[in-house]
Amino acid sequence: MLMLRRFAPLVLGMLLIACGEDSTGPGAVDLRLVARSFDDLGLSRQRDGDGNGAAASQAAAIALRTGIRPARVRIAVDGVTEDYWAVEIERGFAGINMLSSVSGPFLGRTLVAWRGGPAERVISITVMGDTGTFSLMRYYGLDALPPNRILPDPAFGVMFDRGGPAHVSIDGGARSTRESLGAECVTPERESILEMLSSFYLPATCQRARFFTRFNMRVQEWPIGGLNAARTRVVEMAGQAVPGVRFEYQPMERR
Repeated sequence: MLMLRRFAPLVLGMLLIACGEDSTGPGAVDLRLVARSFDDLGLSRQRDGDGNGAAASQAAAIALRTGIRPARVRIAVDGVTEDYWAVEIERGFAGINMLSSVSGPFLGRTLVAWRGGPAERVISITVMGDTGTFSLMRYYGLDALPPNRILPDPAFGVMFDRGGPAHVSIDGGARSTRESLGAECVTPERESILEMLSSFYLPATCQRARFFTRFNMRVQEWPIGGLNAARTRVVEMAGQAVPGVRFEYQPMERR
């Protein structure tokens, strides 16, 4: 048993290495193992009070459960470029509008990238629409919003190392566009209660998709303004293709 525990991280790492988009990649069982590791990571981040890291971990788990294989991307942190695995989720919510210049239904895209197996570092960004700017997180009172409206930040990012503090975006910009839609994929049977926004109900449809995403952001250790307020880091990804899924949600019935 001890020997198995020692080699478990190595086995999981080999599974992740095999997750490229070639014909020798793992089957659905292997992807579920990786997804389960993100479930565990999400619960760990939640227990440590990092809701943003928990949501990023759960987003990766959900995307992997659809059968999407992550792709290799290159991301630089403080000028040091390394290989990461990445997937992306697009969520479209019918019947909900945005209070902004963007017309149409509420739309968000979340990229999750990680390195290590199990993941030792996770980087995630969420963009509302095709483009967005990172800024200090803002909070809005729900009672101040008109009915059937959501007022999101244009973009939000988080980076954390396993067991370390979360670093959240304070400035920069991102662009993420959907380049193509493919075949239907398996809709996840359940979503974690840790998943932000979409955890309230399951998606009605799931389609494979391909995105083109780039970003440049400065992140700062949370909480902003704390003892480590001056410790900022620069996280950058040049434009790269990222596989993923599009979830479409139908309006919730009023009770």
